[in-house]
Amino acid sequence: MPYEELHHRPRETSPEEVESSRSENLSMGDIQRYTEELKARVQAAQLQKEKDIEQKLADRETLIAESRKNDVLLNTAEEGLEYFTSVQELGLLTDPNDPQKLEELKTLVDSLKKQQGEIDKNIAAIADQPEIFGKLYDAAERKDREVDVQKEHEQAHTELDPQVDELAHDIQNWAKEKEVRLRLKDIQDTAQRSARANVGKLFDSAKNMLKEGSSLGGVLSDVLRKSSSPEEMKDLLAKERESLSGMFRFKGKEKAAIDFILSRVEEFEAWNKANEGLTSEEQAFQKVTDAEAGMQEQFKTIILKAWEAQNKINELTGNDRAYDTLPRALQEKLESALDKSVKIASGAGGQYQRTEAIKRGNPVYRHIFDIWEHIRLQGSGSALGTSLVDKNPRQTREPE
Repeated sequence: MPYEELHHRPRETSPEEVESSRSENLSMGDIQRYTEELKARVQAAQLQKEKDIEQKLADRETLIAESRKNDVLLNTAEEGLEYFTSVQELGLLTDPNDPQKLEELKTLVDSLKKQQGEIDKNIAAIADQPEIFGKLYDAAERKDREVDVQKEHEQAHTELDPQVDELAHDIQNWAKEKEVRLRLKDIQDTAQRSARANVGKLFDSAKNMLKEGSSLGGVLSDVLRKSSSPEEMKDLLAKERESLSGMFRFKGKEKAAIDFILSRVEEFEAWNKANEGLTSEEQAFQKVTDAEAGMQEQFKTIILKAWEAQNKINELTGNDRAYDTLPRALQEKLESALDKSVKIASGAGGQYQRTEAIKRGNPVYRHIFDIWEHIRLQGSGSALGTSLVDKNPRQTREPE
């Protein structure tokens, strides 16, 4: 090539220079458009991949169904072949067509086995693909978790349902006992007040025996006011009577007044008996109060155990904010049993219906719901009245 031509030929532009020039000419709008197009292609590819995976999973399920059908046919054919073979060995195949049928049966068994092998191979080939294996693994893991969750539910209900039933039964029984004890306590309180009033009348009669302006009148009033029992009253009167022993002049009426009170054994015995009766009923009523405290702890134990199971379930499901928890289910079971005991329907409007049931005039109904409310709130250990059912102990912060 001539020297001039070689040195005057235009220089060729390299691919890198072309790309650089093109890049310099790209506007911001071009870049954004290309970016969106790329995102769309990637998203479309991902969606197509998911569709392909779902299709392969569907194909696998179809193959599994075919495998089950083929397995049934194979088992039936093999059983028939085994029978024909045994009969042949015994020399009992007398029909001229029997040998041919036997061969056909052998061919059928071999064909079904081969077909089963192909199906199993295709199932394995699908499952061996990484993306399919991951889906199958996740599905199996979810199934295992579902089984574990169901197991936790069943174990918790098996253990705690009978305890809830027992607590509902105890609430009803103690509500009845509470009404009985309140009535008997009222009767004894009235009797005690009446007996004390009769003793008070003795003091009035004794005061009337005194001369006008006698200081003993005030003393007797103090003794009557301060004495909480016949023994205490007698002791105070005896001391006052002793203080008068050395006074012979002008104290005869005072001595007679005190002696009059102390001589009325019948009134003092009646008061003493009434006091004993009231004390006995107060002790009996205290057993109801103690029983309520025991039922509070019983309910608290049930709910804490339910929360233990619920927290295991939360770990399995990864959800610790569920509303339908085991503690709530057990509380609703208890409330339903109490509602049935007073012949009202459970569910929506339950609190209104309970109020109406109480208004029907059966005091036992009122005691049932009073005891339950006391258990539900105080049994939670919360001074604010928040039920333990609504407060997961694991999520409760310790005071700093």
